[in-house]
Amino acid sequence: MRRLLTALALLAAVATGGACTVTDSAPPQDTNSGIRHNLEPLTKRYPAAGKPVSATWRSMTRCPHGNDRLLPGPCDTRLEAIITLEPGVARGLRSAYLGGARPDRPQLADELAASLPPGDYETSDGLNKAMSTYWPADAYLHVDLPILVVSGGS
Repeated sequence: MRRLLTALALLAAVATGGACTVTDSAPPQDTNSGIRHNLEPLTKRYPAAGKPVSATWRSMTRCPHGNDRLLPGPCDTRLEAIITLEPGVARGLRSAYLGGARPDRPQLADELAASLPPGDYETSDGLNKAMSTYWPADAYLHVDLPILVVSGGS
């Protein structure tokens, strides 16, 4: 029995390719989706946003092991979005989550920051939680426009 367990352990180590040494030596790799405008991925992740009018967004995956999905280990997936909401949805989010809100400005990647409408934004723990149904998110509502900005990841 002991020989069988030793053989299985050896087989598992060979099958994973000594993942620890490969993972430690592989440079991190970023995969950026580029700028996107399709709405379906956003409506799935952020149902509280209702049916958006439009969106500009991107996703990025960073894997410490070079994006080789066969190697064990987590990858960090991030999503950043500037979402134009229907005005009623924006009013509803504002009244439900921004009582006692704090002013803040979203920090976005350069390629998205250029699309961010100027003006003041507010955030709150409640708004962040409402947009964290898929993974943890930071959310901001424009003070004067029906613009929601979400940044989050796993």
